Amino acid sequence: MPAYKTCCKCKETKPINDFYKNRTRRDGVQVYCKHCQEALHRVYYQGAGKEVRKRYKKKYYATETGKLVKNKWRKKAEGVVREEMGVSYPSLYSLALFFRAFRAQNVPVVEI
Repeated sequence: MPAYKTCCKCKETKPINDFYKNRTRRDGVQVYCKHCQEALHRVYYQGAGKEVRKRYKKKYYATETGKLVKNKWRKKAEGVVREEMGVSYPSLYSLALFFRAFRAQNVPVVEI
């Protein structure tokens, strides 16, 4: 294993210790040095990350597993609201109508 590697981002040759480990790579380290990798993560989480996460969630919730997870959380939220309000509605449509009427009264809805 070489003692030095060139970063693909900044094009500087640096010691292997300046790169994060990556077992899937042939040389066992990332292609970007630690400094460049951290800069990329900073940019991602400050801006573009939100859009990427939204797209990922949309794509994930379209899968069968995602639908199950989404329904699980929806049912949990419905149960909490129903318990607090002391009412029972059989369907999501009825629950939506309930929320619409509830919001019309200018009463804050509990965020989950």
